[in-house]
Amino acid sequence: MDILNFNYIKERAKKFKHNSLEYTDFDDIKDYEILCDDSNLLALYGFKNEFNMHQIHWAADELDFLMDYIKNINKEIFISFIPVQWVDTLKSNNFTEYAVFRDYWLNGLEFVPGCEEYMKLSEDECEQASKLTLSCKEQSREFFGETAEWFKEWISSDNSTDSEYKDSSVLVHKENDEMAGIVCVATYGHKSQKGAVVWIRELAVNPKFQGKGIGRKLLLQALNYGKDCGADRAFLMADECNNNAINLYKSVGFMPNEEIGQIDMVYRV
Repeated sequence: MDILNFNYIKERAKKFKHNSLEYTDFDDIKDYEILCDDSNLLALYGFKNEFNMHQIHWAADELDFLMDYIKNINKEIFISFIPVQWVDTLKSNNFTEYAVFRDYWLNGLEFVPGCEEYMKLSEDECEQASKLTLSCKEQSREFFGETAEWFKEWISSDNSTDSEYKDSSVLVHKENDEMAGIVCVATYGHKSQKGAVVWIRELAVNPKFQGKGIGRKLLLQALNYGKDCGADRAFLMADECNNNAINLYKSVGFMPNEEIGQIDMVYRV
């Protein structure tokens, strides 16, 4: 798939009531194949390496078209961003819940406590950051760590005024010169009337350093970094099963949305 097809797919998906493509980047689906593109369903098929299973990215108005199409493939298939009203029907048709995520917001950063000066990840430290995230693999559902190349791309991504996200960075905490934790951050919505948002994409602490308050330090650093970049509020997503992380987020003022933000499921043959 080339970038022209990708842009077509993103625009095409918007014409349906529901889709899994809103937050999808080109690199996520560049190797995927368009299996269906009609008035009832848009379906892209590929292999999701992290999960070691095939995936359908989709757009549809009605569940039946998506469900029947997946069942006809007759393979284990991962699907994401399932509307909550579809879940019970899917469960009765050999689909199982894989992960559930909820949005958390902190509206107003003026009362966030200050923090020690934050340290940014350098390009020659990306391999260390990758190993750290791999040590936290599956502590949250769908978290499998990041590659060194991912970190290099994140800290060097386009921060122009045309980019949706700005100020992308990775903040680092070290213990005796050893990388103990990282938090990946960026800002967006600088033209929003509600104010710009600092997005806390992921936070990871090496298991041997957990329980020492490093996660809280990094979270406060991320919020202060956001303030320094002009953000007025903060956003993150959390796995509903990750109670330790949720308790941390709530302790600094994050509040969950009433509605579930993301439901992912797997079709079992």
